[in-house]
Amino acid sequence: MKRNDPVVTFILLSVVIVALSLMIIGVLWSAGSPAAETAAQDDGGAAGSASILDPFGIISKLKEHPLMKKIIQVFVPPEEVPGEETPRPTPPTSPSPTATPAPPASVIVSIAHGEVSARNAAGDLIQSGKAGTDDAAVMQTAIDTAPDGGVVEIRHGTYAITSKISSRKSVSIRGIGMPTLESTVKASALSFCGPSPVTYRFGGDLNAGDTRITVGGASGISPGDLVLIYDDTIWNPNDAGGYQRMKTGELHRVLNVNGNTIILDDPLVNSYSSSKNGAVQHIIPITVTIEGIKLIAPDNTADYSGISIGYAADSIIRDCIIENTGMRAIYIRDCYGTVVENNQIRGCERAGYGYGVCIHSSSAYTWIRNNEIDHCRHTITHGALPATPGVPRETHIEDNYLRGSISHTVDAHPCTESMYIERNELRNTNPGYSLVNSGAKLTVIRDNTFSGANGIVKRGAVDGCTFIISGNSFEDVASCVNTGNTGTVTYLEFIDNTCTNVQHHMVKTFNAAEIVITGNTCEGASNDGAIYVEGAKQGLIERNTINNSYTYGIKLVDSAAVKILDNVCTNANRGGDGSTENVPICLNNSLDILVENNRCYDDTTLESAYWITEVGASNNNIIRNNLFRGEGVLGTIHTVGKNTLVENNKISP
Repeated sequence: MKRNDPVVTFILLSVVIVALSLMIIGVLWSAGSPAAETAAQDDGGAAGSASILDPFGIISKLKEHPLMKKIIQVFVPPEEVPGEETPRPTPPTSPSPTATPAPPASVIVSIAHGEVSARNAAGDLIQSGKAGTDDAAVMQTAIDTAPDGGVVEIRHGTYAITSKISSRKSVSIRGIGMPTLESTVKASALSFCGPSPVTYRFGGDLNAGDTRITVGGASGISPGDLVLIYDDTIWNPNDAGGYQRMKTGELHRVLNVNGNTIILDDPLVNSYSSSKNGAVQHIIPITVTIEGIKLIAPDNTADYSGISIGYAADSIIRDCIIENTGMRAIYIRDCYGTVVENNQIRGCERAGYGYGVCIHSSSAYTWIRNNEIDHCRHTITHGALPATPGVPRETHIEDNYLRGSISHTVDAHPCTESMYIERNELRNTNPGYSLVNSGAKLTVIRDNTFSGANGIVKRGAVDGCTFIISGNSFEDVASCVNTGNTGTVTYLEFIDNTCTNVQHHMVKTFNAAEIVITGNTCEGASNDGAIYVEGAKQGLIERNTINNSYTYGIKLVDSAAVKILDNVCTNANRGGDGSTENVPICLNNSLDILVENNRCYDDTTLESAYWITEVGASNNNIIRNNLFRGEGVLGTIHTVGKNTLVENNKISP
C-alpha cells in the first residue's frame, strides 16, 4: 500500500479526529458530571489519578490545558447544589426572616415496594416497616435520629399517619416530590414544641417603652432566647367569659444580657409591676421548618389538626398543601418570627373552631404571606387561653387569597395587641359575617380587595383601639367599616378607599377620640347613609365623594370639633322620606363643627328636604362657603343652634 494513498490518508485522519473528539467529550463529561468523579472513586483511584475512564491520564492532562479550560467554561455550566434556592426578597415594610439555602438531608424517609424505610445520609438503614402500617413510626424514628437542627427528607409517595409525630428539638421536614401524608390523627399530626420555660421574678416596675429588665439569676439567658413578660393585669376586663381572665403579657427576643439585666430587641408595649406578681418566663426556642408536603385528613368538620409549633423562633412553614383538618391546619403558640408562606389550605370547618392559621397566646412577629386559604370557618384567627399570660401581637398578613365560608374570614379575638393586613384578596360566602373581625388594639388594613359579607368590624368591648384603613377596594359588602358601640376607639383613619355597591354604611363609628375620613368614594349605601359618626371628640371628614345614599350622606351625632370640608354629596335620601336628618350633611346634638366648601346636589329627582341641617341640641357650629345646586324640597340650610354661624353659602342654577 502506498504511503500517499488517499484512502489511507482519509482513514488515518478520521481515526485522529475521532480520538481527539472522544478525549474532548471525556474532558467535558468528567468536568461537568459528579457521576464521573464517583465512578473514578468507585474504581479505587484517588483524586487526579488514572481510572477506568482515563487509563493513561491523558484526559486529566488535557483538562489543565489553557485552551481546554476555556472550552470547559463555555460548555459546562456551574455545578448546582440540589435543593438550593434563591432567598425571597422581603418587602421593605416587612422585616421578616428570609429563606436560606437548604442544608443536606440528615435522614431520608422513602416508600417503595410495600416498605417504608429511614436511612441516614450514607444510605445505612435506620428503621423499616410495612407501608401503610408503620409509616408514622418510621418517620418518628427518623426525626429522633436526626441531630438537633438536622433535616429529615421525605421522598415522594403516600404515607399513612396513624399516630402523632412530634419533637422537642429543632428540625426541618423537607418533602421531595410533594409526598402525601394521609392523617387519621385527631390531635396535630405534626407537633413540635421547645422545652418548657423557666420563670424569673423582676423587681420594681416596668414601663411601656422599656427595653431593659433586671431579674435574679439571668446567667442562663442568652442572646437569641425568648422572654415572656407578664403580670396579673387583665388585658381586656370589659368582655364577659374567658376574656376577663386573660393576663397581659408579651413575647420578646433577647438582644443581649448584661449581668442580671436582659436587653430586649424591641420596647415593651405595656407596663408591668412586681406588686402584681410580675414575672419573666425564659424560653429556649427551637426552630422548625416544614416544606413541600401534602397533609390530608379525612373530615373537614371533625377534630383533626395539621401542624402545631410552640416555644419556637424563626420557624417556616412553606410550599405545603393542607386539606380537611377540620379543627385547624396550622397552630402557632408562643412563637416568635414565624413565617407561613406559599401554602394552600382548605377545608377547616369544624363548628366553633375551623382555623386555617391560628396565631395563639403570646406569639409575636408572625408573617402569613402568599397563601391561598379557602373554605375555613376563619382563614386566620388570633386567640389566647384564659388565666394564662400573653396575647398575640405584630401579625403581618400579606398578599394572600382568603375566602371564609362559615364565619369571619380574618378574626382576632378581643385579646390581640396588633395585626397588619395588606395587599390581600378577602372574600366571604356567608353574608352574615365579616371579612375582618378585629378585637385588636391596633388594626392596620391597607391596599386590600374586599367582597361579600360585612367589611371590617370591631370585635368586643376593647378600649383604646386604633384602626388605620387606607387604599382598599370594597365591593358588594354590607358595610365597609363598623367599629361598633362597645369599647372605645382612640383613633380611626379611613383614607383613599373605594366603596361600590355598599348596602349600609361606608363608615360607622362610635366613641372615637379622633377620626380622619378623607379621600374616599362611596357609590351606593343602598339601605342606609354613607358616613355615620357618633361620640367623636375631634376629627376631619374631607374630600369624600358620596353618591346615591339611601338616607343621609354624612351624619354626626353627639360629636364635637369635627371639620367637614370639601366633600361632594349627590343624590342623598334616595329613600325619599323627607326627614330633616336624611340629607347630605346632618348635625345631630353636635357642637363646634365646621362645615365648609362642600358641594351638595341631586342630579335626578330632588329628594332632600335640605342640603345641611342641625337637629337636637346642635349649636356653635359654622356653616359657610358651601355650594348647592338649587334649593332642597324645604330649603337649603336648617339650623337650631342660637350661636351657629351661617355665611357665604351659594346656590347655583
